[in-house]
Amino acid sequence: MCLAAALFSAMATPRKAPPLNHVLGQNVRVHRAAQGLSQENLAERSGIKRTYVGSIERGEIDPRLGTLSKLASGLGLDA
Repeated sequence: MCLAAALFSAMATPRKAPPLNHVLGQNVRVHRAAQGLSQENLAERSGIKRTYVGSIERGEIDPRLGTLSKLASGLGLDA
């Protein structure tokens, strides 16, 4: 395949962005791990259940703004 064909092929099939709940979950996990916190530690600091933190990190749910604010507080971030 020539370069022009490869570029056109890539342009013709745009990549889908990952769902926002997956991006959010990855960001929560990265910030939690960077601080050396377990899911349980973060849950305690945030006032939410550990299983809920896990569900957020796996992108299984769309948390409400209040929950995001609690997570940000537990991570020491501005909401």
